Amino acid sequence: DAWRRLAWACASAGQPQVEAFGDPPVQASSTSSAAVWKALERRQELLPDKCQLVQKPFPLLKLERWITDKETEALLTAASSGHCWRPSPLAVEPLPGATPTRTSESAVLADVGQLSSDASAVVSSLRERAACEFGLPESHVEPLQLVRYRAGEFYAAHVDFGRKEDATLWLAGQRLATLLVYLRAPAGSNPGFLSGETRPLPAKLHAA
Repeated sequence: DAWRRLAWACASAGQPQVEAFGDPPVQASSTSSAAVWKALERRQELLPDKCQLVQKPFPLLKLERWITDKETEALLTAASSGHCWRPSPLAVEPLPGATPTRTSESAVLADVGQLSSDASAVVSSLRERAACEFGLPESHVEPLQLVRYRAGEFYAAHVDFGRKEDATLWLAGQRLATLLVYLRAPAGSNPGFLSGETRPLPAKLHAA
């Protein structure tokens, strides 16, 4: 809708027009939320030996070998050859001397038309696979984003859902789930999902 795009544009420019548009909807769709939960449970039931579903404090499904080595190389090549890597916006210090929330680089592979035929096919396949994992239509899947951490870089404790200050809520709605895929096993530690601590990467864990 035109008014949603206008509200998004104002909020993105740092000038949210709350009096005119109100706050963006932060509540996730109950129907979509139920579909995601059912899909996670069904995945574990079908492959109980290869999946681990943690239900508290929030659902976390661990999978093995979600992406192939060939697909991994296609994504990394596309990001590098297309000069897609950019410093994270959160790496900018909010105040002089303040510690940034995130120090890393990201590559968004959104426009498949600008990718090679091989990379485009991989991105499309992964989007379809992700939608299937969560029991949602592909239109609910955000653009694929690669994240690169070099030695000493980090992402501080955070949540992936959008707060009312997040302008993207006007267009994309609330995020229901995150699919995190390891393209390269980290040399140090991996994100801690349940309590914010970091932990060693489980052997052969490619997606969580």
